[in-house]
Amino acid sequence: MRNPAEPAIAVDAPEIERVLSLRSGAEFESRRLIQGRRYDRLVGGLRDVISDAIREKKPRLVCPLCGVAVRLSASQQKRFFFRHIEEDGSCPAVTRSNLDHDTIRALKYNGARESDAHKITKNRIVESLSADGGFSEVAVEKTWRAKVGNRLRRPDVQAVYNGIRIAFEAQLTTTFLDVVRGRRAFYLEDGALLVWILRRFDPEHRRMTEDDILFSNNSNILVVDEETWRLSREKGRFMLRCHYREPHLDDDARAERWQQAVIGFDELTLDSVGQRAFLFDFDARDAEVVQEAAKRQAERLDEALREEIFSYWTEKNIRMGLDKSSLLSWEATVGKAAQRGLTLPQVPDEHAAFVTAVAVLLSAKLGRPAGYRYTKLIQVAHQVAESHSELLVPFGFALKAYGTEAIVDAEDGKGTWRQRKVGFKERIAASPGAHFAALPYAGALRYLFPELSEKIRG
Repeated sequence: MRNPAEPAIAVDAPEIERVLSLRSGAEFESRRLIQGRRYDRLVGGLRDVISDAIREKKPRLVCPLCGVAVRLSASQQKRFFFRHIEEDGSCPAVTRSNLDHDTIRALKYNGARESDAHKITKNRIVESLSADGGFSEVAVEKTWRAKVGNRLRRPDVQAVYNGIRIAFEAQLTTTFLDVVRGRRAFYLEDGALLVWILRRFDPEHRRMTEDDILFSNNSNILVVDEETWRLSREKGRFMLRCHYREPHLDDDARAERWQQAVIGFDELTLDSVGQRAFLFDFDARDAEVVQEAAKRQAERLDEALREEIFSYWTEKNIRMGLDKSSLLSWEATVGKAAQRGLTLPQVPDEHAAFVTAVAVLLSAKLGRPAGYRYTKLIQVAHQVAESHSELLVPFGFALKAYGTEAIVDAEDGKGTWRQRKVGFKERIAASPGAHFAALPYAGALRYLFPELSEKIRG
């Protein structure tokens, strides 16, 4: 069974190898056009758009060999291909049987519409609606006349709920996509709502006809079965079983699982404009999860790059000058940084102020000297106080942000650092220009030490 979030799969050797867009005039390789989309986005997106355009007699895609409009079809294995909407034998790409689409649809639909299963489901819908006082004007197979024009429909069941006129259709396994989309358009134009009801649903064994309804209904499927029918009569409330896809994060990657719940119809969100009735807002949650997954992946990449950059201070002794091999390695690191929008000096040996700034702040972060031959953090602290006025304030903030201030205090056996700190405020006030000078490669420093980004001047 196809995972809805995985890429769609095209048939290996489609008869129609390329399609022509009537909007852009561009040709697309069929397999690439199909496989460049997620399965659910293809079925609930491109497939719906193509079907709607054909119904409205404004086709989007045509066969470039013969100019005949094409629809997006699927094999029993849910592999996709483009098929002519009609064939007269003039095109070398043969995609249809001897029976035309309307004939096949009529044969399959009429053969199943009055099956026992369909009758049972329809009756259960009626009895469930009738048990709920919130519904009125419940009718079975009553002609529905459009408000405008001489158009008619005869839904399985219809009713009025909170002022909304609703058509309930018991979905058949043979329902074609153009039937689904055509009825959707009819009720949308009439200001009503179409709700498809299934008699059962198994997420692991979904038919293509079920996917067509699933993905156009915000990945929610509504079922009326024996249990919900019984509960509706017991509770006096229209009960349904709702199956829905729930996106979530699994080890910082997007994943999803199927959920189901027996709920009241009054718990559904009714979206007449979108022709949807759903319990769980899949689209909203999916966008959140995709965004969060991308954010976490970016954070992992950033952290890995920081660690790689820091290694030149903790392992390769960058303050003493890099050897030839390490310089070549640094060039590669600079390239990675550029891909993340980060600018680093091409030759760190020529930017001692930047190298020192990283060494000071990284030492505060790690609680030990980084890029120094010192053995204690307090030695770095005294070096900053004596020789690097521009780093004194950022260093102080870094000690607090990384919780390493206590390490300096513990190493201050003679109290020298404590005495020095007493005069820092007066020292900074006396020469603010020296203590609040712009730091070299401030953007890179903010990236390397995001906890200090507001304290790094540039």
